[in-house]
Amino acid sequence: MNSQACDWLCDTWTVIRKELRELVVAAAGNAVVRGLWAVLAVVFGVVLPWWMGHNWLDRPLTLVVWLILPVPLVVTGVAESIAGERERHTLEPLLATRLPIRAILTGKILAATVFGWLGSLVIMLIGLAVVNLADPAGALHLYTPGLGVAILWFGLLAALFTACVGVSVSMHATTVRRACITMSLLLVVLSFGIAVSVALMLHLGLTITPRPPINLPAVPTSATTGALLLLLADIGLFVLAGRQFRRTRLLTD
Repeated sequence: MNSQACDWLCDTWTVIRKELRELVVAAAGNAVVRGLWAVLAVVFGVVLPWWMGHNWLDRPLTLVVWLILPVPLVVTGVAESIAGERERHTLEPLLATRLPIRAILTGKILAATVFGWLGSLVIMLIGLAVVNLADPAGALHLYTPGLGVAILWFGLLAALFTACVGVSVSMHATTVRRACITMSLLLVVLSFGIAVSVALMLHLGLTITPRPPINLPAVPTSATTGALLLLLADIGLFVLAGRQFRRTRLLTD
């Protein structure tokens, strides 16, 4: 790895750390965001796992939940990425630093992705604990390997997708509130379409039994195809955001 690539990675890591620190502080200080996280944790970390029991850990269709869950978590953070900087009048100083524009863009997208994805993983672990606590027999229940890997993979891709869309929207929004409203409307439609597509692929790719055994090799080809298509969409959105993310455009919008 040459020195230029190392410098770019270091600059990107600098932006990621800065963004994550600001996202955590902003989320902790915003009652609406705290309320949203609490509702998601209660519904998907406590209520549904308690009601469904071990089925929460091995039903393929629960993958749809984990595909959608990172979306609102990313939205709460990514709206701050540029619109928030513009509101706080910190965008100009950031763009005036020595940091390459691509490192700034990549750092902002990855920070929002990690912020939402890790949040969904925390809720996932809470649900795992609740399922085990709710079992009167006291048996240890874990996510089946195939479904667990699919949850991690689809959740990460969905978070990255949302972050790429959010950065593009945030670039053209004058306020965080406007960015959140625009993103929410857009992502509700997109999430619904993605969820329906994945549900149909899983339904067509699996024969659902009362307790279908799922292992890593048994992940349906249709779901793998869906993941690859989502990955391609992420790459395309990232490239599109990179073409829009220019110092002159950001300062004049």
